[in-house]
Amino acid sequence: MTGWTRFVVVGVALVALGVACTGPGDTGPGGSGTDGRGPVKRITMAFPREMDLRHNVMQDRQVLRPLVNPGLSVVDDQGVRRPALAETVPTVENGLWKLFPDGRMELTWRIRSGARWHDRTPFTTDDLLFTATLGGDRDVPTLGNPLYASVEEITALDERTILIAWKEPHIFADQLFSATTTLPLPRHKLESQYLESKEDFPRLTFWVFDYLGTGPFRVRSWDPSGTAVLDANPDYVLGRPKLDEIELRFIPDGNTLTASILSGVIDMGVGLASIDRALAI
Repeated sequence: MTGWTRFVVVGVALVALGVACTGPGDTGPGGSGTDGRGPVKRITMAFPREMDLRHNVMQDRQVLRPLVNPGLSVVDDQGVRRPALAETVPTVENGLWKLFPDGRMELTWRIRSGARWHDRTPFTTDDLLFTATLGGDRDVPTLGNPLYASVEEITALDERTILIAWKEPHIFADQLFSATTTLPLPRHKLESQYLESKEDFPRLTFWVFDYLGTGPFRVRSWDPSGTAVLDANPDYVLGRPKLDEIELRFIPDGNTLTASILSGVIDMGVGLASIDRALAI
């Protein structure tokens, strides 16, 4: 890996998404390290800010979160929104985004068959309804999102199809249930804790080492102020990722981060702000 390819921007999350996933049951060329069929394939990524999986914490959410919980859609390295857990991103052209003369809108999402949480519980529209409840609850501000103020009603048509009625136009309507708004949350894991204590909800261990997502990687270990290790999820709906492990390191000092990349200790640096530093790599 050259120095330049070690300088990575937000699109690095695609390493673990569709373009870098094998098909279901395919371990990729040479086999994977986690099933004993070959050496472990791993990378080490560095973040300049503390890692956090809570909804309204901004740190590198378009990089870290899609690795463990991509949501219904993700944004690729060209800035195009692509389906992840959803079969298709609603658009006016495909008829899943409907505009009405009075300004109201309707978006229909359909979850991919076989989508599951990391504990193998099926991911369904029931989870999306629960997430919407949290997103619109002002008593839990760390999970809320202003986008819900434009939503009129959310209806589960079946376990995989959800209809979102909007009371007014909103250009970001297709971002609901994604890393830029409120990622889907597991109802079976969190509902009882939410009902028991909304005040303590943002401080649950769920948001760190107990995190349960749907993505290509699962949290193995987590120290928010230092390092985290993610393992490949063999049950990911888009196929097992080609990487076996990702180690995440928090390195706040830009010079230290650059030196770590140049020395090969770090494979990828996320959020290097200096163009001069990037060119030097």
